[in-house]
Amino acid sequence: MAAALKPLQSLNKLLQIKQLVRSHAVLTCVYPQLFAIQWVAEHSGMESPNPRLFSDSFEKAKLLLSQHDQPFLVITTERLIDGSRLDLIRHAKGQPHPHRCLLVLTHNHHLSIPQTLAAGADALVLEDSINRQSGALIHGLQALVTGQTYLDPALEACHLQTSPETIEALSARQLEILQLVAAGLSNREIAERLHLAPTTARDHVQAILKRLQVKTRGAAAVAGVRLGLVR
Repeated sequence: MAAALKPLQSLNKLLQIKQLVRSHAVLTCVYPQLFAIQWVAEHSGMESPNPRLFSDSFEKAKLLLSQHDQPFLVITTERLIDGSRLDLIRHAKGQPHPHRCLLVLTHNHHLSIPQTLAAGADALVLEDSINRQSGALIHGLQALVTGQTYLDPALEACHLQTSPETIEALSARQLEILQLVAAGLSNREIAERLHLAPTTARDHVQAILKRLQVKTRGAAAVAGVRLGLVR
């Protein structure tokens, strides 16, 4: 019975994805080829008049986007064939009509959460979650089309165990500093931005980590997004 249900569940997820992206232009930029993403992208908008573009490099993706004067849903892997990582997301976010971006990370990814947030990724999904059909891809696409931010729960589990009920409230200054931490700034850069002594910025960051019950700056950024403290 379970074996029979699995194809049905896969079909239901595909129908959900198809409905989500039906009225949107989509650019899928993956390398190496992720069969789950590629297959979904190729089948999700067959009845849609909106563009369905595919690429494996930043330069080709940039060219494709330049040929269309409309916002896209951009689904991209962390590394492309020309070696670029977050270049596509930065480019997409720098356009007059910014594109919404979903970044697929491998289980052994080398990007930090602050890096991806600073680049402008709207949704982060682990490749393993797509392969397991956990629903993370659907939730990520839902975030793109509704203007929200999404972090794969599997990714969150790698960084923190914080719940809203257990954290101490952050001060206005700490919220401001958390925003800069999530943007990838160092303690020294935060100090310069806010006209603080470097030691003061360091102490604030340490206090933030303690209150969010995390050990790293990346985990603090994840917690900030998940708890709605970081834009």
